[in-house]
Amino acid sequence: MSRARIALTAIVSIAVLAAPALAGLAGIPDPNDTRGDLDVRKVERFGIDRPGFHIVTCCRWRTKGIWDRGYFLVRFDTFGGKRFDYYALVRSDGRKMLGSLWRDRQKYADTYITPLKEWRPNRRSLTVRVPLSRMYLGGPQRLTYRWKVQTMLTGDRCRRVCFDRAPNDTAVTEPNGKPRT
Repeated sequence: MSRARIALTAIVSIAVLAAPALAGLAGIPDPNDTRGDLDVRKVERFGIDRPGFHIVTCCRWRTKGIWDRGYFLVRFDTFGGKRFDYYALVRSDGRKMLGSLWRDRQKYADTYITPLKEWRPNRRSLTVRVPLSRMYLGGPQRLTYRWKVQTMLTGDRCRRVCFDRAPNDTAVTEPNGKPRT
């Protein structure tokens, strides 16, 4: 077999194996439907075991400008019920963004799980990675989880709280990385 054929076979194999991870890069579009700087324009999901969520807003915003006023949430349903069971919270401390994973408890105070890696690729976006290994994924029979992004902002244009959700109506269902039997 020639080197060119081996290289072509390797490239095709990598593309086929990477397709599920790249599927999330197309993104979930969201219309301009909320006042304020944290109106979500698009969410791109990437990765499998530690999925990343790249949240793009319609407006530019500054880390200092959303301190104590703006929050990003990625909510997760891993048990298979109506409620979301965990959430990734990203907030500003005035100097930098801070991410954390929480267990959403119905009758008790929410439980802190772990810090999260987050970064700002540009002035309109935020990216956060969430380790699925730190969440209960509903036992061996549950092969998927659901997620939804939510932003909250108060300020001059949002006297009460401006909420935006992406997607607006339903949550996105993703494989949780467990092998199908």
